[in-house]
Amino acid sequence: MDELKSEEWKFEIILASFKTGSTIPESRCDELLSMVRNWAEENGWGVVASYNEHKGKGHS
Repeated sequence: MDELKSEEWKFEIILASFKTGSTIPESRCDELLSMVRNWAEENGWGVVASYNEHKGKGHS
């Protein structure tokens, strides 16, 4: 894990749909990331973030 400054936090989040055969549109991922960035900016913080398709096994 990268060494972080004491005022930094690192999150790893997997966003998944639990409905069989359902996928989350990329536009909704853009929307979520935008909401997080806006919230951070409103509080005087910054966010460095990106997303990609998770190729791991689904949740049971």
